[in-house]
Amino acid sequence: MNKKGFNFFENMVELVMLIALIIGFLLALFLASAVLSYITIIACGFISGRLFFRRKDSTKIAYYIIIGIFLIGYILGDFYGDKRAVMLLFLIANIISFKLHQEGYVRD
Repeated sequence: MNKKGFNFFENMVELVMLIALIIGFLLALFLASAVLSYITIIACGFISGRLFFRRKDSTKIAYYIIIGIFLIGYILGDFYGDKRAVMLLFLIANIISFKLHQEGYVRD
């Protein structure tokens, strides 16, 4: 049977990726300076590092893709900061957060 319309469960990953892209774009778009952009992307990196730590045993590629799509949306909407600096700060914050959780300095 050929049903027309949007099936949420079949298209959930695409919908989540689209939402992540839009959130990243709008978040960066409303920041009016490079400093605010860098602080926000560092905070996002720390949050994603925590997510990767909590999912380290059952890490799925979908998490990496959704975080990557968010980062792409953020970079597309960021008009004030340097794109390479945004990516570098995000990755550094992500790694630091993961290591801090792994070493037990930050409790889960």
